[in-house]
Amino acid sequence: MPKIGEKFRCPICHKEFTKQHKNEICLDHDHKTGKIGGYICGSCNASIGKFDVLQRAIQWLKGTLRVFLLG
Repeated sequence: MPKIGEKFRCPICHKEFTKQHKNEICLDHDHKTGKIGGYICGSCNASIGKFDVLQRAIQWLKGTLRVFLLG
């Protein structure tokens, strides 16, 4: 785990920052298996839990786009 004062670059969003707070960087892991993925920023960690919603939104937008384009 990067320590406070160390530089960190999130492998997902590529945000670079110097760690200032304990919860800025999270250890990504699978809640079912416990397997470790690696360190990511807190923002990306929160977003990962919403990816299923994002996937549904993408599908909905694809359908809506067809309606708009095809009339």
